[in-house]
Amino acid sequence: MKAMADQEVNEGVGDGDQMDANPPASGSNSNGSNGPPQAQSPTHGVLHIHEDSIDYDMRHKNFGKCIILNHEFFKRSDVCPPIRQHTNFGKCIILNHEFFKRSDVCPPRKGSSADANALFQCFTSIGFDVRMKNDLDCQQLFQYVSGVSKEDHSDNDCFVCCILTHGVNDNLWAFDQMYSFESIISFFTGDNCKSLAAKPKIFIIQACRGSTYDDGVEIMVPNDVCDSGNGCKLVKIPVYADFLIAYSTFSGLYSWRNTTDGSWFVNHFTDIVNQYHKRLDLLSMLTIINQKVAYNCSSKTKEEADNGKFVQPTQ
Repeated sequence: MKAMADQEVNEGVGDGDQMDANPPASGSNSNGSNGPPQAQSPTHGVLHIHEDSIDYDMRHKNFGKCIILNHEFFKRSDVCPPIRQHTNFGKCIILNHEFFKRSDVCPPRKGSSADANALFQCFTSIGFDVRMKNDLDCQQLFQYVSGVSKEDHSDNDCFVCCILTHGVNDNLWAFDQMYSFESIISFFTGDNCKSLAAKPKIFIIQACRGSTYDDGVEIMVPNDVCDSGNGCKLVKIPVYADFLIAYSTFSGLYSWRNTTDGSWFVNHFTDIVNQYHKRLDLLSMLTIINQKVAYNCSSKTKEEADNGKFVQPTQ
């Protein structure tokens, strides 16, 4: 009867499901030795939830094991070149404008040096190569920016440009005249600055974009409130890809600056980046910065008509 039972079991299994290895003989370890018995994996998994459940059981003693198979170097380097790691965060340039040739048109931006110094310290502490230029005229500014765009950024992760000045809509003031912000961006497009192609290019603009106030609105708040292994291939991306532009205000609106402490936007920007740059990505930090400026800042001036005004940064 026992032999028949065994035969029936084997016939029931058939050729569809078979073991890939014979179980170890009685009295031996899984490695075939006769030493002390070693821990073995269970022969069956255990389902701790209903078989129709859409959720996994995540109440085990441990989260589990994670294995990482990292391949940086390869036998055939001609087919699989080493994965290149950038050695630097990148360059950060600060174009600070506090004084202007036409003071009757562009009064001095008192407090701008506080913004510039805060940005310098912020990006330096992160690991950027920070350079600051003060009160460049238009020709000097374009020569300097053009020179930076022609540098080799191959070993850099990204590029940051901070511009602190007066402005109207998408035009910004140099020491002596206005220029279009678009003309600055054009130096760093993928076709003009190939070593920054497919890398983040971040522009932080502290400037007015018009002469209209944001008076705010009242609301009710509830109480509970390319590793293919086949070598490299060429792909095309837009020349304006990978730009992130953070304005201190919406187009057509004033931007505010304290004459002692600097601008609302840069104050909160440097505070949040210093606090969160090791834990959050830049877009998440900008969301916090937008909220801080929008909800915590309103103007206080000697002119009654200028009090209680707001600003909303935008990206």
